Amino acid sequence: MDKGQPDGRRGGLLTLTLRPSGSTIWVGPAWAVVCGAVSSGALTRDWHTLLMALLAVVLADPILSTIWALVSSDDSRYVVEPTDNPGPGTVLPSLPYTLPGSAAGRLRELLEERLAGWRWAVWPRARESIPTLGFASALALLMAAVLGILPLAVVVAFLVAAGARVWIRGSSMRLVEALGSGVLAGVPWVLGYVALAEPLIGEQGPGSLGFALLAAAAYAGVFHGCALISAQRLSLGANVVTAFQVFVVAVLILIEHPIHGGAVALLLLPQVMLQPLMLRLDDGGWYLRRVQGFAMLAMLTVALALA
Repeated sequence: MDKGQPDGRRGGLLTLTLRPSGSTIWVGPAWAVVCGAVSSGALTRDWHTLLMALLAVVLADPILSTIWALVSSDDSRYVVEPTDNPGPGTVLPSLPYTLPGSAAGRLRELLEERLAGWRWAVWPRARESIPTLGFASALALLMAAVLGILPLAVVVAFLVAAGARVWIRGSSMRLVEALGSGVLAGVPWVLGYVALAEPLIGEQGPGSLGFALLAAAAYAGVFHGCALISAQRLSLGANVVTAFQVFVVAVLILIEHPIHGGAVALLLLPQVMLQPLMLRLDDGGWYLRRVQGFAMLAMLTVALALA
């Protein structure tokens, strides 16, 4: 055989790639974990605490970001030809206790129908990503288990949302985008919070967890606005970024943190002032490069207020 020609056989190696969520939006999962950890009030210079925080950051980005990227990959890669066979490949003979009409028989028929539908609708779309998806999911669960019970519950909720993302592929893009922002930004904030505050939640009461969820939602809103601006949906993105930070200012004042609320308002000011120029230039990337630092500091200020 000519050594210069491939012999048509595939190797047994499997390439697994973990990648961060992206470089154009700094207000992302890693910073969300940092803010969540700060808001817990338990972030100290103790090596164990810092190690837990670092583990949570790595878990959020790139591990969870990779999982979300896989389930959100381009639909054009997963077009199923109409000639694909939707039925099972082989029909197994019925056992005596699974004869048609029996309870077990009806259950077997239902399972075969569901399995055939899954093979037709899901497997042709995802077969190239399933090994990486399975590896990343197992790694995420393992790392979350090291962090504790509550972080494990947060990661399980993330994986449920990732599964939902597969099934709502044909749904409204606004719903998909909102889900993505909540998962990529809100979940990491909660993860950073519970990774460090789990021993303290019983002492602090449910109110502290409620404020953490509220802050996570605000962070997800700011992230969503930045994502819209990055996609050149400038007016809507600018309105979303501004609205969520104004909401944060109002909440901080209501919970008697006026100094932190004023700091967030001052950090919002340059973001608002540059929005008309962004619209005139029609360049979301230009705007994000100049204001994301202010948005990151604003959300860190929120975390410090809750600590």
